[in-house]
Amino acid sequence: MPSEEDDAVSTYPTICATQARSLLRRAVPISVDGSNDLGMSASAAAVRICEQATSDAPSKCLADTQHNRALSTKLRVQLCQRATSNSPQLCVRSLRKFVHVRRMGIDDAVMICRQTESPGPAECAAELFRATAFVTGKIAAQLCHATKTLEPARCFVDSPTFFDDELKVLLCNQAESSAPASCAAYMISRFTNQPSMKVSLCRGATSAAPAACAIEAPFGMDETSVVELCRSAESIAPASGFSAPNHLLYALPRPLYELFTMDMPRAEMSAWALLGLKEGESSRAVIRRAYHQRSLQWHPDKWHALAAALPPVWQQELVGIYALITQAYDQLTR
Repeated sequence: MPSEEDDAVSTYPTICATQARSLLRRAVPISVDGSNDLGMSASAAAVRICEQATSDAPSKCLADTQHNRALSTKLRVQLCQRATSNSPQLCVRSLRKFVHVRRMGIDDAVMICRQTESPGPAECAAELFRATAFVTGKIAAQLCHATKTLEPARCFVDSPTFFDDELKVLLCNQAESSAPASCAAYMISRFTNQPSMKVSLCRGATSAAPAACAIEAPFGMDETSVVELCRSAESIAPASGFSAPNHLLYALPRPLYELFTMDMPRAEMSAWALLGLKEGESSRAVIRRAYHQRSLQWHPDKWHALAAALPPVWQQELVGIYALITQAYDQLTR
């Protein structure tokens, strides 16, 4: 048989909804056509607020915020929906000073504080605004909602400066320390122009180990595979113990690997790109100099001394690259 305690808990949604409906009816003016700024009846809003309630916290939240003129009734509903304690209204109260000085809007404060069970979101936002000058309330809401500590803000501040705010949020939301930022700060040549890959690698990191693992990952492994291999790494062990498939790039020493993968002319490039020129360049002297430089760089003769370090297939590849460069020169100087 259900205990008296179970019976009490089961009645909370009903008790909560009754109290909430009464509060909302007093707060929401009804227009002549029966509409209101909630977009729903007081009864429907009360049900939404108190659904699955295990205490009277949602209706208590409504009562505590009824005299806050900055909060519309609609925002109060959003703030108090499914509250489990008085943390949401205390959170909004603590952020009021940032609303007053226009660092954030009241709707941003509600987004940060709704359904929180701790002071963490407010502490996170306060730390973010203390340490930065231009971060918007929207970014603060995305970063700090549902956090239990101020660590996401510290992570955000420590993130690489070339990350935009949205990338920093993706990296640091729910962070438990600044470790994701430390991880993302590592120079990983294969991710040089792909900061989103760094975010995928380092999000949730508890140390810089994922970055160290990525640096040691087999040459020639594509970026997505590197992320899958290393994002949960606690050391370089995943990369060190990886048995790479038989791929010609894996046999290259690091300097050659980086040259071939980052700067190698490819058939799908335009003639200008193949010669390293600005698109549309028409000066024959400029084209001639570019061809001379590129052909010296990629001529197979240059690589004879490195033949022992290069797989035989790369000797053929170099011949193909040199042919592409020559064709591009011929095309631009006709």
